[in-house]
Amino acid sequence: MKELLGFKSFQQILLCLFALGFVVGVLYGIYIFSDKLRYYSIIPFLPVVYFISRGLFKNSRLFFADFKSLTIKV
Repeated sequence: MKELLGFKSFQQILLCLFALGFVVGVLYGIYIFSDKLRYYSIIPFLPVVYFISRGLFKNSRLFFADFKSLTIKV
């Protein structure tokens, strides 16, 4: 696990997953606590979700290339 945290692509993936979880958590909180989640309240979050998914896609290819170079020591 220590080797994975050294990869810059893995750090970026973790950041994107945290941001995606935060956005989903905010939307879920709006739904639970105010009961006023409508389709028009999701629209401001769409650009954020787009940039997060684009970052995940870009960094996943780099991460898998880095992960192949990682050797498992027995």
